[in-house]
Amino acid sequence: MTSKIVVNNIEADSGINTVTFNSNISGNLIGNVTGNVNSTGVTTVTSLRIGTGTSISSPATNVLTLGTNNSERVRIDSSGNTGIGTILPAGKIHVTTTGSRAALFGPGSSFTNLYSSYLDGQSNVGLEITSNAPSAQGGATLVLSNSQTDSGCSIGGISFTTSGTSGSEKRGALINSQLEGSGATNVTANLLFYTTNSGSIVERARFNSTGAFVLAGGTTTANGIGIAFPFAGLS
Repeated sequence: MTSKIVVNNIEADSGINTVTFNSNISGNLIGNVTGNVNSTGVTTVTSLRIGTGTSISSPATNVLTLGTNNSERVRIDSSGNTGIGTILPAGKIHVTTTGSRAALFGPGSSFTNLYSSYLDGQSNVGLEITSNAPSAQGGATLVLSNSQTDSGCSIGGISFTTSGTSGSEKRGALINSQLEGSGATNVTANLLFYTTNSGSIVERARFNSTGAFVLAGGTTTANGIGIAFPFAGLS
């Protein structure tokens, strides 16, 4: 004999607060389910399938995953780290892929692709930026921006650092651009080059806003070497 429970409607004032089953229940759900979950939450559901091949599950304590096509796609671990393509996220956002498109940015069909690649086919990994933008729009571009316009303000720079040193100065070299005069109306800027010796980073050369080249420690002034404000380019 097969036992059945048939419920057509349970009113809010029916007096039924809890229904307990002594075994697992499986079957098909037809229709919509609405309601509230109390403050203690639902602790016995470890996986919830939504549609064909999609799921929300908790494979371990304090771990939440999202799946599509019967495969895990996103994982949030107990520390709040979010992994896409990895089950061991090492940061707040950790993306891994076997393809060349880790992250795409851009309007419409034009995009910039940001991913990590092996620069020399060996183990030297670098950050690569590619673009599919038409030539009239320019190729992949790294933009360093600062909203401040005061004279001497740094617009942006590229710093070459080492995290392994115990010294306070971890930069080995620096390329930087600074405003020459106020940039509130028009931008006038230079490009500076620094290197580090015995823990001290020092400017070694610069292109000023007129395109003249200044090499620190030089003595020639006709081409702008060794002076702060050269008047001619280096040839």
